[in-house]
Amino acid sequence: MKTYRIFTVLLSMVLFNLTLTSQINRSKNISADNNNAGTSVETASGQSINSDTYGSSGVEYNFDYGTETGMYLDENWLPGEIVLLDETVFRDRVLRYNIYTRQMEFVYKGDTMAIANTDEIRDMKIGNRKFIFASFIYNDESENDWLEVLVDGDYSLYQYRRIVYRYVEDISESNAETDRFFMTEKYYV
Repeated sequence: MKTYRIFTVLLSMVLFNLTLTSQINRSKNISADNNNAGTSVETASGQSINSDTYGSSGVEYNFDYGTETGMYLDENWLPGEIVLLDETVFRDRVLRYNIYTRQMEFVYKGDTMAIANTDEIRDMKIGNRKFIFASFIYNDESENDWLEVLVDGDYSLYQYRRIVYRYVEDISESNAETDRFFMTEKYYV
């Protein structure tokens, strides 16, 4: 059983490495396309690329803000379970994760509410996903936030998601402007 867990963690790490390598190569291609420009821009994933002033000279730039998404991990309310540190379990709630506000939401007596006392929660399950509230390092700074447990065991694998709001000019409809959400993901062992 322990060998299976270690194999699962190693396989997850290899897949993560392949994904990361692909993103770095894509970022290098963007940087190479913009080499003769003068301004350095940092993407949502923290990588630095060169670009000209956005929109000048009629040039269109495709900055890598992350994956375009909505503000929720899943728009639907799903049956869930909240387990407190004292082993009290609440199973009578429907839940969803608002990644943009970084809050777990639930419905109680017809009202939408957010979990406030995260320090009292051991873990939460939404559908078939498990989450913990933990401290970790994100972009060289200490964070306290929700992590999805991808592999649980002696060596665990966690996924962190963050959504950034961007005001983006939509060039497809005669310069209409739109609001968009972009998600970045990081993995922790």
